[in-house]
Amino acid sequence: MDYSIIIETHNLEEGTPADIFYASLKSALSIISDGQGEIIIIDVLQMDEIKQKLSQEFPFIRVLPLNDTGYDRAKMIAAKEAKGNYVLFLDSDCIPSPGWHYHLLECLKSGKTACAGYTTYQEEGLLGKIMTVMDMGCLFPLVPHIVRSYALNNAGFVRKVLLEHPVPDSDMRCNSYGHAQLLLRNHIPVWFVPDAHVVHDMPSIIKERTRRGYDVIAACWADPNLFEARWLSLGIFSVPLFYSVEIFYDVKRTFQARNHLRLDFWQAILMLSLFPLFRLLDAIGMFRAFMKGPSKGGWGGF
Repeated sequence: MDYSIIIETHNLEEGTPADIFYASLKSALSIISDGQGEIIIIDVLQMDEIKQKLSQEFPFIRVLPLNDTGYDRAKMIAAKEAKGNYVLFLDSDCIPSPGWHYHLLECLKSGKTACAGYTTYQEEGLLGKIMTVMDMGCLFPLVPHIVRSYALNNAGFVRKVLLEHPVPDSDMRCNSYGHAQLLLRNHIPVWFVPDAHVVHDMPSIIKERTRRGYDVIAACWADPNLFEARWLSLGIFSVPLFYSVEIFYDVKRTFQARNHLRLDFWQAILMLSLFPLFRLLDAIGMFRAFMKGPSKGGWGGF
């Protein structure tokens, strides 16, 4: 088996419409029609309705039941169970563009061991562009290069290397930033593949922003080697610093992706004025992290 595509159901549990999930599966099925790949579904829901639909309409898909297993850990278990030499991650709220897997595999087969594709939100208006910059801006500029973070909803790895350097367990939903930094310290860069594009269903703004704010702090607890971890010595008073740095990157990334996002001048100005407002929700998640403390279990979204 050349490659394995791993899709989770955590997003279904968190509110992703079922039709998006099934559309993602159908897209993945069209990909493995070349006979070189397999699909693994991480089923954390164990709902009879989903089980029945999968068995009837998607009989060629391997289903891996994993009750009460977190997002990162479930993906690592699935990678261990995979038969492919390469592992490609695609979330249940993401629809891949034609040729998505070829672009990731081309990168991996060129001698690189980790890569990340480009994810944008389904909403085509200004709100979607704002959220794309805030959540996926870590991938900019949109040219092949080594990234400091990535999104685990759209990534590929040489399976052997991933199992040797798995995503670390942490007190957050997804620790892809910490994983990218861990890989870099082990001289395993994550390469950005801009042509490997997926469209992400638009999440709940409040839930997503507070979760991501929480994860900013939790990532530092999970990995004291991160540059930002030193700021935790300030305790809750570090929140304005984290908040300001996030806005700085928002501004920088808006200019980096202005042409690609087809932003008019007035749209760019409006986005720059809205970032501080949206990042206040992230700050709430940061405060929530400090109130909860670095304990295992759960995450910081509302």
